Amino acid sequence: MWDLPPAALGPFLAALPSPMVLGKVRLDDGTSVTGFLCEPADLLDAPDITGHGGWLAYLESR
Repeated sequence: MWDLPPAALGPFLAALPSPMVLGKVRLDDGTSVTGFLCEPADLLDAPDITGHGGWLAYLESR
């Protein structure tokens, strides 16, 4: 998790590459935080990496 100062949010969002977006993410403990999401249309042919436990584990498995 990162803490981003409010003044940095605009430049951060402007630099965020497509298809990435920010949105609400539910954590294992049930709380919701702002996190990275992908536009749904770009997920149609994407592999499901849930079983890997996370992005880094998925990359290491390739």
